[in-house]
Amino acid sequence: MRHAESIANSEGLLCGQLDSCLTKRGVETAKDIKLSLKRKGIEPAERTIFCSPLKRAVDSMHQSIGVEIPFEKDARLMETNTGKLSKLTLSEVHKEHPWTRQEGKHFTCRYPEGESCEDVNKRMKEFIQDKVIQSNKHLLVFGHGGTLNHFAHILLGIDYRAYPAIRTVNTQVITLNYREGFGWDLSF
Repeated sequence: MRHAESIANSEGLLCGQLDSCLTKRGVETAKDIKLSLKRKGIEPAERTIFCSPLKRAVDSMHQSIGVEIPFEKDARLMETNTGKLSKLTLSEVHKEHPWTRQEGKHFTCRYPEGESCEDVNKRMKEFIQDKVIQSNKHLLVFGHGGTLNHFAHILLGIDYRAYPAIRTVNTQVITLNYREGFGWDLSF
C-alpha cells in the first residue's frame, strides 16, 4: 500500500526521503484502508508486514491496520532520495533541472545528492530477494509511490525503464499474487 496523503503531497512538493506528516484527509483515508483490505480478503494479523521507516508510511500503516500488529521497518522501502531537490515543486524541478523531463535521462541520472531510478530499482531487487522470494508467507508492504512502482515492475518482469507503467495514488492497495506455473499477477 502507498502511504496516505502527506502535507508535502498536498502542497505539490517533491518529498523524497524527508519526513512529512499526514494531512487530516490522509489520516481519514488511511483509516478507510481497513475496509479495502477486508474486501480483498487480506487479514493484516495473518501477514508478515514490512514498512518504510518514514513517518508518513508508518502513520498510514498504524491508521489502517492498528498499532498492535507487529511489523518490520526496512529502509529499502523508503522513497527515492531526491536529495537537494526535495521540497521543490515538480515544475520547479523541471525548470531548474531540465534533464528530469528528458526521455530516459531520469533512469540513470541521480538527483543532486540523491539517487537515480537505477539505484531505487537495485535496492528494491535486494528487498524482494531478501524478503519476498525467500518467504513463503503472505506479505503486506507499506511504502511510497516510487518504490512500490519498482516493486511491482520487478515482480511482473517489466523493465524499470517502462516506469511508471504502473501508477499508484495515495492509499492505493496493490495486490500481487504468485500463481505456480504462471508467475505474478497484479490487481488494484
